[in-house]
Amino acid sequence: MTTPLSASAETMSEQVEAFASAAGELEAKGSDVAGFSLLRAGFVARDAADARAKQRLAYGYFERFYNVRTLRGEVRGGAIEPIELAETVDEMAASLLVGTTGEVIAKLDTYAALGIPEINLNMNIGASHRETMAAMERFAAEVMPHFAADRAA
Repeated sequence: MTTPLSASAETMSEQVEAFASAAGELEAKGSDVAGFSLLRAGFVARDAADARAKQRLAYGYFERFYNVRTLRGEVRGGAIEPIELAETVDEMAASLLVGTTGEVIAKLDTYAALGIPEINLNMNIGASHRETMAAMERFAAEVMPHFAADRAA
C-alpha cells in the first residue's frame, strides 16, 4: 500500500510504475507478488459548498498531521498545533478525494487509468461522526456503482 498523502497523480503514477517494474522482476523469478493499493484522504460531500468546506477541513487535518510527521508534534491545550504548509487549500484539494460525487468519481477514474486497482479511504478528516457516516453512505450509493458497472462489463 502506498500513502502519498497529498502528492499529485504524477507522483502516484511513478509509484505504480516502480511497483509494476519490481513486481514483474519478482514474478519472472517465480515469486508471488501482493497487489497494489492506495490510501487517500477522502470524503463525498453533499454539494459544491460542502465539498469546499470539507476540503478546508482536510487541509486543517494535514496542517496538524505534518506537524507530527515532520516536526516534534507541538501540542497546546491538548491539541496538535497546525503548521503552515507550502500547498494552498486548492492545491491540496486537487490531490485528495474530497469533493462532490462527480469530482470523486473523476479522480478515481484517473487512478484506475494509472493502474491502481484498490483504493483505501481515510475519511477521518475532522468532520462529525454523522457527516462522516453520510459521506460513507454517499460513497456506497453514488460512487461505488460507477465502478461496479465497469467490473461487470
